[in-house]
Amino acid sequence: MERDVGDLSPNDQIQCMKNALGERRGHMKGIGHVVSLRVEEQVQRNEQEFHRRVEEQVQRKVNQQLEQLQEEMRRQFNQQLEQIASTFKRKEQVINRQFRLLPCNCGESSGRCDYRGDILTK
Repeated sequence: MERDVGDLSPNDQIQCMKNALGERRGHMKGIGHVVSLRVEEQVQRNEQEFHRRVEEQVQRKVNQQLEQLQEEMRRQFNQQLEQIASTFKRKEQVINRQFRLLPCNCGESSGRCDYRGDILTK
């Protein structure tokens, strides 16, 4: 980081390296290393982008599974509804036959009237 045109003094060169690379204390890599603010900001942006992408993928997967589950439930519901409708239809037919053949007390010689009291003819 040159302030004026010309050579850098040794102190300016050291300061420039500290700003660019960060400060390191100790012998093992990463021990006592002071990371520059610019590097920390880049790491945070990368982490945020990574987490955003992961969240998007998870959300897409959840939505896909939810749609599959809804479709399966819709299919099962329609199947059960059809079964119930056919059961009611059969019961309605049985009830109609039973009502049509009930003996009546209207005094008619055949003794058979439908559920409304009308005389059944053969």
